[in-house]
Amino acid sequence: MTQRPKDSRRTPTSKRLFMAPLYEKTARSPPIFTGFLCDRELLVVGQTADHAAETCCALVQTRRPRGAPLAARGVAADKKSARRRRAYIVLIDESGFLMSPLVRRTLAPRGKTPVLKIKGSHHDRVSITAALTISPRRGRLGLYWRSFPKEFVNSQRTADFLRYLLGHLRGAVTVVWDGGPMHKGDAIRQVLHDYPRMRLERLPPYAPELNPVEYLWDHLKYGKLPNFAPDDVFQLDTILRRHITRAKHNPKRLQGFYNHSKLPFY
Repeated sequence: MTQRPKDSRRTPTSKRLFMAPLYEKTARSPPIFTGFLCDRELLVVGQTADHAAETCCALVQTRRPRGAPLAARGVAADKKSARRRRAYIVLIDESGFLMSPLVRRTLAPRGKTPVLKIKGSHHDRVSITAALTISPRRGRLGLYWRSFPKEFVNSQRTADFLRYLLGHLRGAVTVVWDGGPMHKGDAIRQVLHDYPRMRLERLPPYAPELNPVEYLWDHLKYGKLPNFAPDDVFQLDTILRRHITRAKHNPKRLQGFYNHSKLPFY
């Protein structure tokens, strides 16, 4: 049996460390524990407050199936319609943040594995709805959001958020979002009736990569909150508000969210 030639290229040390399995075992030694989720305690190497956790590039897992181009599916046509109307383009998405932290490998003294204890209910969460806005003339980006500790985002809360947005954006508005249940119902239809200057457009199904707000969630979950175990859901809400406020006032950050999406706008 022929053997497959070994690749002469070697993986850098940092990447070899990140790709190592949770349990490493040699012929003469027992398995070495490196980190896992056990009951309601998280054993990790290091804490976010002291060292930055090692993270990988966050990718949106679901991908739009190959097929018709975006122009044929109506997204590019929505862009032209918004330009003719000189309308704001508002991209909206929702996400939830749980009390359980995302565990990432980081630095710690040898032989001292810190223990992150989860406080509060395992089902406690902070739901957030956010909107990335694009101005009609200069294409300036803006960020608006609302958080709901211990709550879910339903159609009524989405309708209230739309009214909040329309109070800050003048002129025509085109809202682009997915087909989630919180984007439908009587409350949404009532907002459309009360504000004729607003139009709704839907993204293609199974295409989260088209929404720049998805990359805001990745920035928070994989970049800012690894190994962070809050005392309660309200502390988690405070930390989320702080990081979103910083992103709001960072034009380069907002532009990065937009550039990673595959929207044919501007």
